[in-house]
Amino acid sequence: MSTRQNSASYRRRSLTRPELLCIARDVLREWWSVLLLSISAALVVFVAVNLLYTPQYTATSVFVVSSKDVNSDISSSLSATYEMADRFSQILNSSILRQKVAEDLELTDYQVQTSASVVPETNLLTLTVTSDSATESYQVARSIMANYNTVTDFILSDVVLDVIQPPQIPTSPSGSSKAVRYAELSFVVTAVVVAGILALLSLSRDTVKSEQDFSEKVDAHLVGIIWHERKRKALRSKGRKNPSMIITNQFLSFRYVEANKLMASHVRNRMDKQNAKVLMVSGVTENEGKSTVAANLALALAQEKKRVLLMDCDFRKPAQYKVFELEPGSFSNFADVLTGAISAEKVLTQVPGTWLYGIFNVTENRNLLNSGRNEILNKILESVREFFDYIIIDTAPVGLVADTEEIASLVDASLLVVRHDYTWARDINDVVDLLDRVSGKVIGCVLSDVPTLFASDASRGAYGYGYGYGGSYGKQSKQ
Repeated sequence: MSTRQNSASYRRRSLTRPELLCIARDVLREWWSVLLLSISAALVVFVAVNLLYTPQYTATSVFVVSSKDVNSDISSSLSATYEMADRFSQILNSSILRQKVAEDLELTDYQVQTSASVVPETNLLTLTVTSDSATESYQVARSIMANYNTVTDFILSDVVLDVIQPPQIPTSPSGSSKAVRYAELSFVVTAVVVAGILALLSLSRDTVKSEQDFSEKVDAHLVGIIWHERKRKALRSKGRKNPSMIITNQFLSFRYVEANKLMASHVRNRMDKQNAKVLMVSGVTENEGKSTVAANLALALAQEKKRVLLMDCDFRKPAQYKVFELEPGSFSNFADVLTGAISAEKVLTQVPGTWLYGIFNVTENRNLLNSGRNEILNKILESVREFFDYIIIDTAPVGLVADTEEIASLVDASLLVVRHDYTWARDINDVVDLLDRVSGKVIGCVLSDVPTLFASDASRGAYGYGYGYGGSYGKQSKQ
């Protein structure tokens, strides 16, 4: 089943642990964006609330309610208080009282909020007047106290109101702007929304995030997984800026070294089944680790007592001499052979401390394989076939450089290096199809730079032995 046909079923399945970890990693990687956007939203809300906020001032007066009947008891006073409270709010908003207050203060109109409430379990009645002006709320409260009798005498003639707390001019607003609270809320909401958007973008990114992802998205075999290796493990010598990541470095982890050796074993098995001797190692784009994989593949095969030749044919960015920490000038340059400056016999170099032979290059030349020089490369390959068991060729990324297609037509098989959660799955499949068409048949893919957190329990215990040739992690390549 192709990736296009399988996309619907893929979207219906539940997320795997590696995919969830990828989402969490992507969100945490952008924590500064989440923080900055959240702070910005909180500041905007804080300023907006303060600009829109109109302070309110409340003047308060307290009355004691009692009955005019001298024989009344406490219960009758409480009853009269609650009855008074029910009607007093209506009285405060009556047109008669409002007119009296307006005439008293010489106002054409006034906009205030008035209310009356009972202090629980007492015969005390609280009058509150709220306005945008502290002076206005105080003046209205005093005017109401002076004129309420003109209305209440007709409604509650048997009740007496005595002032026990006259109103005072309020010195501060009766309520805060709540700007801080709204700012805090906006900070949290923005952080959740931005994190959610990042999670959705991570989920929708059609890259290879797990072994199951590879099986469902890529039309090729998965022949190996190379776990991420923290470079500081290889930085044991002072002053070393670029640590060697080849398997002969004794400071690399056992998991990393064994994963490379197991990958090499699977690649060798597949090459032997297809009678392939010349293997091209490439990637879809740059920074996928193809040069390191090619070097470790060649080293691992050489450690199996095989005669192995490693050729650096990435003429855009040659890197194998850097991988093996060789000084320019300590070997003959491959580019000089292709240009005819030196003979092919002088370019073969044995890697110090190994049984591996290499053809290295330091010259960056985008047009090196033009003008029929690929024929020279083909003749070199034909001449070294009889002397070596395996020839590993490191090339430029297929998706970026057309030269690689020319080299692919000269080899027996191809190995594609795919970096974890890095390259679009559709681009990987396009490159697989392209290499199959130009006779550089893809024997499989290596998933590189996989964080060890994404390893299953089985592969943790087996140091990466839970994958590879003959497993269920890939599809048959197109015939």
